[in-house]
Amino acid sequence: MLRNARDAEGRLMYRVVGDKKADDVWPIPQLQPASAEWTGYSTQKHPLLLERILELASRPGDLVADLFAGSGTTLAAAQRLNRRFVGCDLSLPAVHIAKRRLISAQEPRPGLDVYSVRGQRAPHSAAVMAAILDWLEAEPDAALGPLAGRVRNAVVRVHRDALPFSCREALRELKGVRARSEARLVCCAGEFEAGFWDALEGAGAAGCVLPVPIPKDALELGTDLDAPPCLLPRARVAASVRGSTVRVTLAGYAAPALSDALAGKPADAEAGLKSVDLWAVDTGWRPGAPFQATWFAAQPSHFRWREPKPVSLKSPPLARTAQSSLLVKVWDGLGRGASCIVSADTLQATRA
Repeated sequence: MLRNARDAEGRLMYRVVGDKKADDVWPIPQLQPASAEWTGYSTQKHPLLLERILELASRPGDLVADLFAGSGTTLAAAQRLNRRFVGCDLSLPAVHIAKRRLISAQEPRPGLDVYSVRGQRAPHSAAVMAAILDWLEAEPDAALGPLAGRVRNAVVRVHRDALPFSCREALRELKGVRARSEARLVCCAGEFEAGFWDALEGAGAAGCVLPVPIPKDALELGTDLDAPPCLLPRARVAASVRGSTVRVTLAGYAAPALSDALAGKPADAEAGLKSVDLWAVDTGWRPGAPFQATWFAAQPSHFRWREPKPVSLKSPPLARTAQSSLLVKVWDGLGRGASCIVSADTLQATRA
C-alpha cells in the first residue's frame, strides 16, 4: 500500500523533481513529399531523427561520419548543428543528391567539396582492365603496357591512381604518344583535376587529349558497364567584373560520347544546358583549396512530378575576393560534373 511521506509533525512532504526519465519512443513526424527536405531517395530518414541522434552523441565542432550517406540526411543535420562531417557513398546519384542538398542549404558549410576515393584493388585486376577496354571498344596492346590499348586512331591509357588525374600528366603522356606518331590520347581515370579542360585548352591540347571518367560505382561493384563512355563533361562560362563584384553566366555544358568525339562530331554545348541540374560558383577559390559555394542555382529537390523549370543561367553580382580565381562547378541530372576556372588575370582583363 502506498503512503504519503510525512515529517515528524505529521505534515506531508514533497519532493521537487527536476529531471525526467527518457521515453523509449521518439515521436518523429512522417516526412512528407511536400517538405523542402524531401529528396525522393528511397531510404531517406527524417532530419529530426538524425538531429536528435547527433545532439545526444556529439558536441558542436565534433566530426560526424556517415559511411553510407545515401541522400545525405546525416550530413545535412550535422551542417545545421555546427558539426564537421564526412560522408561516403558508392552510388553516383546518391552523392549528387547529397551534394546538391548541402550546397543548396541556406548557409553552406565553408570548405564543402566532393572527393573521389577509389579502392586499392581497382582497376588492378586483369578482368577489370579487360572490362574497361571492352567498354571503350579498345583493343589491348601489350606493346603499350598492361593498362593501355587502341581505339580507332587513338591510344587508350587507363589510370588507377586514387589522386585526380592532372593535365600535366596528360601532356606528358601525349608527348610519348606523339613520339610514336599516334594522333590522339584517350585518358581514362576515376577523377580529373579541377579545370582539366581549361588547362588542356591553354596548352593547345584540347583536341588531342580525350578524358573519359570511369564510372566508379559500376567498377567497384563489378557490374556491367552498360552506359556508353562519354568524355569528361565540359562547361563554358562568361564572367564580367564591375568594381569588387563579378557576374557569371553559364554559356554551355556538354558531355559528348567518346565515339562522337573520335569521329570528330562537334558537341552542342547550348543544348546541354537543358540537362543542368545544379551549378555553383566559388568567387574566392585558390588552387588546392576546397570548393566553397558563394552562390548556386539548382532545380527544386521535390515535386519531381512537375515540369522542371530551367535553371537560372546568370548569377547576380557576387562579391569577389581580390587576386583570386573563380571556380565554377556544374552537374547534370545524372550527377556527372564539370568544372571551369576563370583565372584572376582573366577577370582583371574583363573588368568593366
